[in-house]
Amino acid sequence: MKTKEIATIGIFTALMAVISPIAIPLSGGVDISLATLMVMLIGCLFSPRDSLIIVSLYIVLAFIGLPVLAGFTGGAGILFGKTGGYVLGYLVLVYCVSKAAKTDNKPLIFISMLIGNLLLYTLGTAWFMYVTGINLMMSLTYCVFPFLFTDFLKCLIVFVIFPKLKKVFVKK
Repeated sequence: MKTKEIATIGIFTALMAVISPIAIPLSGGVDISLATLMVMLIGCLFSPRDSLIIVSLYIVLAFIGLPVLAGFTGGAGILFGKTGGYVLGYLVLVYCVSKAAKTDNKPLIFISMLIGNLLLYTLGTAWFMYVTGINLMMSLTYCVFPFLFTDFLKCLIVFVIFPKLKKVFVKK
């Protein structure tokens, strides 16, 4: 790995750590944050390997207690708590998007964002149900339904801005 790659990975890990905690708290205990926007953007800009490294480093920062998660929280307790499945689901989301982004097929990239979010919802909600003991319908009410519109907006935003950012950050 070249020095420039290491620096870029560090910069985007830091950007994710700074932007992701910005959140709107909801009553179900799962916040609307900018984390998924950053995950999808990283997936669009970087290779699957580099994308996974960036998101993994972010998760490590959260694990050791830095306040990089929604609402400026962090720590192993959060990662193993009710929202931990969503944080680990970022790895699935970034991988889906980064694999599609390698093709430069724009419709496929957008579809990968939607599918990646669906997989994120599935993993996160299953973990939420396991940790809380709450049934599926109530878990969907807390963890999925409030996010459908905002996550779709995040997909649109990333889809519009990533080609411009790719020209700046990714040199062929």
